[in-house]
Amino acid sequence: MVPRMWTVVGIGSVALIIAAIVMQRRSAVAASGSGASPYTPKDPLAELERKAAANASLAPLLAIARARDVAALHARVTAQRGEWDEVADELRALADAIPRQAYDDFVAKTPGPTSRLLRGAHGVAWAWTARGAGRGEDVNDVAADLFMRRLEDARADLEAATGDAGDPTPWSFLITVHLGLSSGRDVASDAFQNAVDLAPAHFAAHRAMLNFLNVKWYGESHDDALAFARTRRGVLGPNHPVGAFMVISAHFFRAEYLCQFESKREEGLAWLRFAEVKAELADLWDQALASADLGARREEVLSMTAAVLFLAEDKPRCRAALERLGTPLDFYAWYFTADSYAGGEQAFEAARAWCKS
Repeated sequence: MVPRMWTVVGIGSVALIIAAIVMQRRSAVAASGSGASPYTPKDPLAELERKAAANASLAPLLAIARARDVAALHARVTAQRGEWDEVADELRALADAIPRQAYDDFVAKTPGPTSRLLRGAHGVAWAWTARGAGRGEDVNDVAADLFMRRLEDARADLEAATGDAGDPTPWSFLITVHLGLSSGRDVASDAFQNAVDLAPAHFAAHRAMLNFLNVKWYGESHDDALAFARTRRGVLGPNHPVGAFMVISAHFFRAEYLCQFESKREEGLAWLRFAEVKAELADLWDQALASADLGARREEVLSMTAAVLFLAEDKPRCRAALERLGTPLDFYAWYFTADSYAGGEQAFEAARAWCKS
């Protein structure tokens, strides 16, 4: 299935069926539709240095990246066995800060599921570096082909990593690979189920599957992602922060899509301000997020939650979320709120000023 945002255009004849198939396989390359993103690809090592400067827990990871020491990374991940959220968070934070050759050399010398996991996780980030963060029409053929090849390599590594039968981490990364390769919803859903069978509240798997179900990717409708999120909250329990954050994220995705991709800002804001939605957001904050231990996902959860509460005009809860958050390192959750602001950071500051008023 080709997502509606990526419908193939410019092919004047059905006789060009092969070209159409190639374009379908590249559907994820043409991802961002008409809503411009303010982000451009960043140097992964510099980005890790920026985050580590504000988060001391990332210092060991930064040292590994600077030394290009995949053996040390392997030892660290092995020692964290069972702390699956931490493993996924660190591999995601590391991204492709270590050059590919270091992984290739290590896998050749030290084969095994964990080695393949490390290279596979690197490959996912490396693929998106090749693609870039711009709109689909700005991705040239060379970048598109490189994106696909790197994702295929990542899939091979991650599938090999599932040989460690107790580790959900490769399954969580495979969901993102299946998104990029247009593998289909059933394949992605199987990967998600495999992950949560091993770790029911695995944050990375939930995040990846909800993103897959976003309308700008493969969701049939906004209700599709919301139904998934509410179902997972029901499975995990109403007080569980992962399920609660999935529901908040689904509301965020709907408002973001309407504002950024369909230029229906008023409709997007109105959704978050409907009495039923606003009540649900309040319940999610009060029951599950106001005092939860969010660990390494603290900034991501609180930043998006505060942005949603700001747009929903829930000042008391937005204020509480901002007080817990402090100043974030990343303003992704704020950029589409920036209707009359210069960008996400300015929107964040406006929200903080509004909460103090």
